[in-house]
Amino acid sequence: MSSATPPAEPQWPPRAIGRAGALAALREHLQRPLSVIDAGARWGVADIWQQLGTAVRVVGFEPDVAEALRLQERYEDDPTVSIEPIALGERAGTFTLHITADASGSSLFRTDLDETDRTGRVRSREHSEMVDAIEVPVVRLDAWAAEHGLERMDVLKMDVQGAEADILRGAGDLLHRTRLVLTEVHLNPMYVGAPLFGEVDALLRAAGFLLWNFPVLVHGTLAGTAQRTHRVDTVWVDSVDTPLPMVGGQLQWADAMYVHRDVLHPPPGRDVQELLADAVAVTALGLDDLAAVVLTDLARVADDPVAGAAGDALTALRWIAPLDEYRGANRRHADTGARPVTAPWSLDLAAPLAGWGWHDPQPAPHGTLRWTGLMHEAGVRLPVRLRAGDVVELELAGAAHAEMLPAVTVELDDAPVDCRRDVTPTGAMLLRVVAPKDSPGAAVVVLHTPRPVPFCELHPESDDRTRLGVALAALRVLPHP
Repeated sequence: MSSATPPAEPQWPPRAIGRAGALAALREHLQRPLSVIDAGARWGVADIWQQLGTAVRVVGFEPDVAEALRLQERYEDDPTVSIEPIALGERAGTFTLHITADASGSSLFRTDLDETDRTGRVRSREHSEMVDAIEVPVVRLDAWAAEHGLERMDVLKMDVQGAEADILRGAGDLLHRTRLVLTEVHLNPMYVGAPLFGEVDALLRAAGFLLWNFPVLVHGTLAGTAQRTHRVDTVWVDSVDTPLPMVGGQLQWADAMYVHRDVLHPPPGRDVQELLADAVAVTALGLDDLAAVVLTDLARVADDPVAGAAGDALTALRWIAPLDEYRGANRRHADTGARPVTAPWSLDLAAPLAGWGWHDPQPAPHGTLRWTGLMHEAGVRLPVRLRAGDVVELELAGAAHAEMLPAVTVELDDAPVDCRRDVTPTGAMLLRVVAPKDSPGAAVVVLHTPRPVPFCELHPESDDRTRLGVALAALRVLPHP
């Protein structure tokens, strides 16, 4: 390639538009940081809270001492996160934590191995068997909150393998002063004696919560099944249905999102700062339709500068493609199917992407950019089929640091492919890959990058911790002659 190089790093904050832009407009007006309780913090707290900079305080509860120590070391220099090496429950005391071979299944309840054997594809006996048992301290959440001066929870997240109902009971009146709950729920037995979804749902509804959605549903095929069966499930939103191809199996567990009714229907005279905190929380959690409702209420009752910030946030959220457009794109894709290209074809980076690992679209002088950085890879499923000899061009207009660009690798349809690297007249890096074979269906293109870099490491004057990899400026498919 020539000596010209693309921009070595982003020169503008990634929170320009979309969900991140909305949070940037709102967070500076919070008079208190958002309070997030993360019960079951193994592997670390959710990255979404990094978008709030110093406007959030996350307390993670992790009773496995070894894991808690690892997390404390990980967040040692992060003033927004603290880790408590204790468990939450209904009764204070010392209880047994059952450590399973797959540590993510560890629980205050024993695994139900009979159910594990029956639905082996969800939790095999090998992964579910207990390998250790340790005594751990358990506290009530309301007692801990009183001791630490916590009067309100904006978000309660629970991933505690069957102990969800115990934590809710241990929250006492604090649960009525909680705005959103994201919790794992079990729809069929997984642990001996652990409450199921119905009990958790009843406790939350009694405290004023509305079930909002199931962002994750997990099925398990029966152990010993000779072959996987297939079906098509349907998700309806309003009067539009979206078919979802599925593999047969029993519904085992889910992630459930609950919203307190006062978030959707704020009582008269609601404090502006409480409305603002609700707007920040629902936006951070990706509930964009609810965020639009809360922001509209906030803009109506608040004075400037908060009212102006609410309007700016609404504008920023409009960069996220409307749900109807997304559903329509899915339906058109399903109706027409992926077809080989017969003329040069380009991916619309401003439209919803059927893929993973991408930040919201960002306007740029020469079009739209899509930054990677949510993970070490970003992939997109194209609505076209590749034929052997077709050329895929990926134009990278920037990177978090210059060393990242030579290290970028590409996969086509789950297989690594060689890249030819050139430079465009605008200084962007151009990756050209040739499809080695026909795609079996809609082509999948994946970019692999080194470790994403937080924006604040590139610009110390900023507290924006959004992680960035490389900036995709164009993706084109050129048919084989």
